[in-house]
Amino acid sequence: MTGRGRRILLAWELGAGMGHARRLLIVAKFLKGLGWLPIVAARHLESLADLYAAAGIDLIQAPICRTHGLPKAPFQARSYADVLAISGYASPDLLRPVLTAWDTLLDLVRPEVVVMDFSPILTLAAYGKVPVVAIGTGFGLPPASLPSFPLLRRVGSQLPDEDRLMEVVADLQRQRNLPVPPTLPAAIGGDVQVVCTLCELDVYDGLRETPATGPVEEMPEPPPPSPQPAIFAYLAADFAGTPPLLQEIARSGLPASVFVRNASAELTRQLTGLGMHVHAKPPSLDRVLAQASLVVHHGGLGTAETALALGRPQFLLPRHLEQLLNTEALMRLGVAQYLTNATPLEQSCGTMAAIATEPDLQTRAQSIADALQRRRPWTSLDRIENACTNLSSRPRGCL
Repeated sequence: MTGRGRRILLAWELGAGMGHARRLLIVAKFLKGLGWLPIVAARHLESLADLYAAAGIDLIQAPICRTHGLPKAPFQARSYADVLAISGYASPDLLRPVLTAWDTLLDLVRPEVVVMDFSPILTLAAYGKVPVVAIGTGFGLPPASLPSFPLLRRVGSQLPDEDRLMEVVADLQRQRNLPVPPTLPAAIGGDVQVVCTLCELDVYDGLRETPATGPVEEMPEPPPPSPQPAIFAYLAADFAGTPPLLQEIARSGLPASVFVRNASAELTRQLTGLGMHVHAKPPSLDRVLAQASLVVHHGGLGTAETALALGRPQFLLPRHLEQLLNTEALMRLGVAQYLTNATPLEQSCGTMAAIATEPDLQTRAQSIADALQRRRPWTSLDRIENACTNLSSRPRGCL
């Protein structure tokens, strides 16, 4: 076994979904099986905590990174630089405390390597100190070799530009007696990047030196088409568009099962009264999608790539830039439609029913799933382990 007894820190800092927790759990278990000693610093300790305990993997609280948004308008990112700006990079007074907390944690844990998922402040904390393997999805992992972050949307929140963010980074690095990164993408990109998604859903595909190498989690073979039209919805209760969309799903007349994150008892009662099957906990997507001809969700990457791999068309209600980019990628593949602000809700009912019953769309989704099946197995886990082994054997002066 390689790497026996070597301590490794895995962490996620931004993002509210369970995809980060699940991805790090899979990677931590894989590395532990190869002899590493993984410690996971989690943004939300409750996410999959029982599974981490069952695997014997130490779980600690990651330093809290609070977003600093715009008080008079909703946040709309134009590029990854805007994500950094609201995460503290726009001000040394905001960035310094979280950076110091990560410095302290790194000194306490003393890892040989850090594996980070959507952790741009941790990556800066480790720059010049500890080698970093950056993993994650396309949006959360801009290529470190780029001179600047690509503009993904022309319209959005007006925030400090990259030059200002880079000034903050340079100032803090000098205060810490550490090297200044040449660019902002290099500051948060790690020493090695492993993009753990499908290249079809990677917003930076074509700009990378190494393409995306697929999910860390093996998905089952695509099941046969659903024997009858049916809908599965995975939505968030705290989004304003969720309750009315669920009512439209009920009006479609198609059998429907739903999981609504953070649903109140009252909303659960209402949905049950509308004839829906309401899951109390997140169900196995493999199982529920095998019984559905359409999946309705916000455009989160985990659900999107699972539905794509299992050959199920999608109807999307994106909430932010990353989900919108995922939605646009799925639409280019011809397997999805989405609800825009200009779309009347009553129109969405007919659209969902049409997607769930359209044979050509079902055939298209199944064809893509079959093509993805032929590309397996994915290689992300092996790349992560190879990167950890190579970086841990590198003298610290080579960082």
